[in-house]
Amino acid sequence: MDELRESLEAARDTARLSPVRRQSLGRLGYYELATDHLDLIVPGARVLARAALRLLRGGEPAPKQLSGAVRSLSQAVGALAEYLEEPGRSTVDTRPLALEAARDATALLEERNDLAISALVAQIHSTSVDIVRGTGIDYQEALAALEESVASSPQEPADDPRRPAPPQEDQ
Repeated sequence: MDELRESLEAARDTARLSPVRRQSLGRLGYYELATDHLDLIVPGARVLARAALRLLRGGEPAPKQLSGAVRSLSQAVGALAEYLEEPGRSTVDTRPLALEAARDATALLEERNDLAISALVAQIHSTSVDIVRGTGIDYQEALAALEESVASSPQEPADDPRRPAPPQEDQ
């Protein structure tokens, strides 16, 4: 990350001093914004990998929804990279993929709600917020998008204390 920051600083200096390169300043802004969030995404991915390893070493099979959540997270990172590579490209793919990963991860809690799964879900949520922030929105907006996405999930855990219990039928 330090090398990336140094490269961006050198690129910015070059673009400022060279009339031919000044048009690159806007694009460099995207990279500089994303670099702050990449600095969080990379360690977050490491924590996620360690949490997954702990889960697998526990001897129980990983829930199937976990692979879908991790796949969506991976696709969101790929979409973020494409957003950075193409000036003016929309973030339309990045945000929904990151939020889908969070939604899928939350659904894991319905199947299993132990410490290992809770750690994975929390890390997927955290990384999703960092990816969404990498597209240029602030922390509060990203968190609100995450909360809205997770709340709208049809697969909310049945034992969620915030959700009222369904009415019981008379027998």
